[in-house]
Amino acid sequence: MFLDTKPDYDKCVERVCAWFNAEIIDRVPVRFHRHNAEYDHIIGNSGHASLRDRWMDAEFQASSFLDSVKGKTFLGETFPVYMPNLGPNFFAAIHGAELEFGETTTWCEPSVTWMNLPVPNGRMHIPSNDFSFMISPELFSKYALQTLKNEISTMTHNVFHVDGQGVANHTDDILSTGIKAIQWVQGVADDYPVMQHVPYIKYLQSKGASVIVDLDLVDLDKFIHEVAPKGIFLWIATANREQEVMVLKKLMRWK
Repeated sequence: MFLDTKPDYDKCVERVCAWFNAEIIDRVPVRFHRHNAEYDHIIGNSGHASLRDRWMDAEFQASSFLDSVKGKTFLGETFPVYMPNLGPNFFAAIHGAELEFGETTTWCEPSVTWMNLPVPNGRMHIPSNDFSFMISPELFSKYALQTLKNEISTMTHNVFHVDGQGVANHTDDILSTGIKAIQWVQGVADDYPVMQHVPYIKYLQSKGASVIVDLDLVDLDKFIHEVAPKGIFLWIATANREQEVMVLKKLMRWK
C-alpha cells in the first residue's frame, strides 16, 4: 500500500507484525506520540447545535481527520489512522447505557483509551481490566481470568492494557491466556520516570512478551542502555521532525 503521508507504510507494518512475535527486522518500532495526546485537541466552534450532534456528524468527523493530516509526513511507526470513534464506552451504550458527550471524549463511567495500530490480515483487540488494580491475584484468577479468555478468543492480535503496578500484579495470569503483547502504562507522579519499571519490562521480555513502553525523550539513552531491544515498541513524544530523525538513528544502532 502507498500513502502520500506514509510512503514507507509497508515496511513499518512489517516491523509492527514482527514486534507482535517479539522479533526485530532492522530496528524496534517507534510511534511518535504522547500518551493521551489526542485528548488535548480542541476542535472549537464547529457550528453544531450540541456536542452530541458534532460527534454524530460522520461527514464532519471524516473531513476533520483529512484536514488534520494534510501536508504531514509520519515518521517511524506513526500512522495516519482514522478511527470512527464514539468513545471507549461505546459497547456499554449498545447495551443501553447513556453516553455523555464531552469535547474530546465520551463516557458512561471512567474509561480507558485505545491505540491506532494497523493489523493486516487479522483482528486486533486491546483488552483491559483496570478494576483489577484493587483485587488480589487470587480474586483475579477466580473472577476475571475466564472472562478475559472469552474476550480474546475471537481475536488474532491482543495487546493487554496494563494500567499501573496494581494491574501488573496479575501479569502471569494475563500471559497464561495466550496474550503475547502488553501495553505498559506506568501512571503519573511518583510512577515517573519509567526507569524504575525496567525490572518489570525485563520480566515481560523474559516471558517472551512484546511490550509497548511510553518513554520520555530524555530517558531514551538510559533506556536503550539498560534494556535489550527485543519485543520493545516505543511511544515517544517529540517536538519536531529533527527529534524524530535523531531517535530513528539511535534506534538503528540499538542492538
